[in-house]
Amino acid sequence: MHTSAENYRKVRVDSAGRMVLPADMRKALNLVGGQELLASIEGGCIRLQTIDEGLAFVRKIAKRRRKGDESVVDAFIAERRAESSRD
Repeated sequence: MHTSAENYRKVRVDSAGRMVLPADMRKALNLVGGQELLASIEGGCIRLQTIDEGLAFVRKIAKRRRKGDESVVDAFIAERRAESSRD
């Protein structure tokens, strides 16, 4: 879905904080009942994304930060050990 006026829908939030996403939006994003999503606030907007999309984003960031064949886990552990020794 592209950001344009026809992609906006009015939804109501009930007293428990629940809202229903319109069927055409759920269908366009292949969302099914009971599926978990990640929610974030970005620039005054609520952003919803699937767990798979969130993981892909994190992997992309980790890949950019990775140096050569260095293990991300080993680098993380070394970083934490260095921080611990400074304390």
